[in-house]
Amino acid sequence: MAIGIDTNVLTAAARPENAERAGFAPDERTASNFKFDNVSQGDVSLRATRRQLAQSVVRAKRREPAMSRAELAGKATLLRNQFSGPAYNAAAAAREVPDTDDPALLARAKQATAFAQDYGRGGATGNPFKKLSDHQLTLVMYDDSGSYTTNERRAAWLEQYDRYEAWSKKVVAAAQAEYRATGRNDEFFQACIDYYNALPPIEQAQYPADYVARRQYWIENNKSFF
Repeated sequence: MAIGIDTNVLTAAARPENAERAGFAPDERTASNFKFDNVSQGDVSLRATRRQLAQSVVRAKRREPAMSRAELAGKATLLRNQFSGPAYNAAAAAREVPDTDDPALLARAKQATAFAQDYGRGGATGNPFKKLSDHQLTLVMYDDSGSYTTNERRAAWLEQYDRYEAWSKKVVAAAQAEYRATGRNDEFFQACIDYYNALPPIEQAQYPADYVARRQYWIENNKSFF
């Protein structure tokens, strides 16, 4: 998916208005490197959140190897549409209540709904998933087990979108400076490749299969973005 840059150059993003997916610079994207050390959500129960994320890792690791790239891309689209596409029903999502008696998780779900409703309107409600890593956000987004409400998954997606917007502005500015200085964009294309390689399988599957090969070709043949 693309945002702002160019579908043929950096195909990965998530605009709330067009319900596309977001992607980000590398951090701790693979399940094998998943850590809970930086999970911090204020008053929300860390123990419950850690347990949910650990279960999400297990589900992702079970799902992804069992599917082809095309199947995984299709699955991602179906899952994403639940919280950002045509299937998203804001009124129905606002009525969802987690199947739990944990007051912290109930509060988190309520906050996620308030955030989703306020998003883009200058509201003061904070995102309950703001401090999760990019990989943790992806786990929440694509987990349809019922551990997270629809608006919690949407809140995770919106956080990814905001981070991508900041990242894309930075990388394009660097690409412009690189082009002015050298007439080339080797570093920019390499940044795109590194970015792609850091994504989990469910996100990589949504890119063209030749995404990396094409950018390597552009580097080797002195192509530019501008």
